[in-house]
Amino acid sequence: MMTLTGAGGHESDSEDIKIADILNITLYHSVLLTKKNPALPPLIQLAAYHKIKPEINAVTCDNELNIVSEHRDLFMSIIKSIS
Repeated sequence: MMTLTGAGGHESDSEDIKIADILNITLYHSVLLTKKNPALPPLIQLAAYHKIKPEINAVTCDNELNIVSEHRDLFMSIIKSIS
């Protein structure tokens, strides 16, 4: 079972996803979507990736989470609206 805990969470299960993990995945996708030819490792090499539930951790051929790819237009709209 995975739970979301804060950075100072005292959960003993190393598979728990932390807020820092979510931020790392978010930053990864932000760089991937906004920079030309970013020098990023494959997504599956991130420790945070391995904490994502298997049912939503599919990766596209463009090296992004499928769930992000499916909602890219929404994310880009948000990015444009706040920049």
